[in-house]
Amino acid sequence: SYQSRYFHGEAGGSILPDKLFASLSAQRLGQDRGRNLVSAVTPDGPVNLEAPNGTADQIFSGRSHYQISQRHSLNVNARYRTQVMPNIGVGGSSLPEQAFETTNRGWDLQVRETAGLSPRLLHETRFQALRDTTHSRAVDEGTAVSVFPAFTGGGTSGVTQSNATHTRLEDLLVWSTPRWTLRSGLQGERIATDLYTKGQTLGSFTFASLQDFG
Repeated sequence: SYQSRYFHGEAGGSILPDKLFASLSAQRLGQDRGRNLVSAVTPDGPVNLEAPNGTADQIFSGRSHYQISQRHSLNVNARYRTQVMPNIGVGGSSLPEQAFETTNRGWDLQVRETAGLSPRLLHETRFQALRDTTHSRAVDEGTAVSVFPAFTGGGTSGVTQSNATHTRLEDLLVWSTPRWTLRSGLQGERIATDLYTKGQTLGSFTFASLQDFG
C-alpha cells in the first residue's frame, strides 16, 4: 500500500517596520511505498519478513528583504533539504543485512542587491550558490555471503558519495525609457563535481547450494 504524510509550517513578518521582513518555513514529506518482501532459506530455516520501503524528505527555507533606503534593497533567500531512502537492495532472497541507505542533502543561497542610480538607471548584483551531496553506505558492514538460490546475507560493504557545487555571480545595469530597455553586465560561473566510490572491500563468498555452504 502507498501512504504519504505531509507537514508544512511557516512563520514570518516585519522585524523592523518598513525596513526588514523575514520568514521561515519547514516541510516534511514521508512516503511509504509498502514493503520489500524477503523470502529466503538459510541454514537456520526459512525467512519470511517485510522491510519498509519509502522516503523521508525535509526542507527548511528562509527569506528576507531589507530596505536599505528608498531606492536601495537587499534580498536573501536560503534553503536546506534532505532525503533519506532506507533498505535499498533488500528483497527476494536478499536479507536485511544487505541493505544500503542513501541520503541526499542540498542547500542553496541567493543574494540580490538592487539600487536605483537614477529614475532610468538600475544596478543589480546577484549571487547564487548551490551544493548537492549524495551519500550511499552499507547499513551492516561485513563480508557478503551468497548461497544460490537460497539467500544473500552476511553484511555488505561499499560507499558511494557524489558532490556537486554551482556558484554564479552577476552584475547588471538596466537603462529603461518608456519605449526602450537596455541591459548590460557581466557574469561569472563555476561548476565543480566529484565522485568517490569504494567497492566491496570486505569481500564476498559465493556458494552453489546450501549443502556447499554447510
